[in-house]
Amino acid sequence: MHCENLRPQWIVLLGMLWAAGTPATPKIEGPPRSLTEARSIDSPQKSGAAAVSIPDLFYARGSYDAAISPDGRDLVISTNLTGRHNLWSVPLAGGFPVQLTRSDDRQWGTVFSPDGKTVVFGSDHAGAEMFDLYAVPREGGPVVNLTSTEDETESGAVFSRDGRWLAFSQRPKSAASPNIAVMEFGSRHVRVLTDEKFAADAVERGDFLSADGREIIANRADITVPRGRFGALTSQQVRRSPRAA
Repeated sequence: MHCENLRPQWIVLLGMLWAAGTPATPKIEGPPRSLTEARSIDSPQKSGAAAVSIPDLFYARGSYDAAISPDGRDLVISTNLTGRHNLWSVPLAGGFPVQLTRSDDRQWGTVFSPDGKTVVFGSDHAGAEMFDLYAVPREGGPVVNLTSTEDETESGAVFSRDGRWLAFSQRPKSAASPNIAVMEFGSRHVRVLTDEKFAADAVERGDFLSADGREIIANRADITVPRGRFGALTSQQVRRSPRAA
């Protein structure tokens, strides 16, 4: 079926992950040495230091991925400094961090829009591991849910170079494999570009290949075998998301 009304003409290039028959990497032996005797280790001690309490041993903080603003001024990270993984903006030149989002749910997968005005990220819902994509102004402000799907999870968002399109991975709650979808950022209309039917097939995060946003490159693999497959999907095979109707 030829669909002239679908614009732009998307071509998804599904990249080869592994080559069939790739020989195993030979084992490299390390230099021989004896095992370290634990009782021989002498750790330095600080006089007058108080004993570490058990709760303090479990007081750990971490961070997920980070995104640098297009102008190189700010770094946005997902960190649980306040107990939950929310978004914080840190000036790269130095300065006090600013909390951009506040939520009891985990937030991660940050990406800046090309104009540097917006940060897009994923957020869980009540620990269900079903993520929606959200947008927040770079300087802080109202958080907007871009996808608003209860039965689908979205992640791995990436902008086209002109900022018009947002590509991401989308998986229905009842499905075993994700697909690649694109959103027209202004209208929030979504098109799903792939249609995986088997649990063994996985199409992961895509990225825009061409400057005009008409081509996307993505990784596709059969997870049951140690090899990849190469294929192409044209716009004649694109199916619409119900939200784009």
